[in-house]
Amino acid sequence: MEKVVNSTKGTSVPLLAKNLRYERKFIFSSPHLEDLAQQLYVNSFCFKEIFEKRRVNNVYFDDQNLNYYKQNVSGVGTREKYRIRWYGDDFPQVANPAIEIKKKFGEVGDKITHKLPALALDLKAVDAFQLPGLIADQLD
Repeated sequence: MEKVVNSTKGTSVPLLAKNLRYERKFIFSSPHLEDLAQQLYVNSFCFKEIFEKRRVNNVYFDDQNLNYYKQNVSGVGTREKYRIRWYGDDFPQVANPAIEIKKKFGEVGDKITHKLPALALDLKAVDAFQLPGLIADQLD
């Protein structure tokens, strides 16, 4: 397995080359959604469906000072965010989730995923402050 090492602030961070994702942002000047859709269909990036239609559910975590949110909004180039993700049409019903750590290094991103197949819960019945502990119990 190939490794890529990114040096940030004097520390080396190993990245799995197969997980790297490149993010590009473009300014589109037309106010018409149809024009944007047309550009996406004829662009050279060759977008295509790779998964069947499904509903993706996420809950993102932050600290009490909203530092992850603030890093994102202010454009901090090197940052992390944490989320729990699962698939299903009924958002409160969490089944077969995964905890994901998304890492960003400028235009390059990486994602570490830990599947939690034994975790099943109803978000309506769980206090938001209990959720990190329930996830941590599954990781031990």
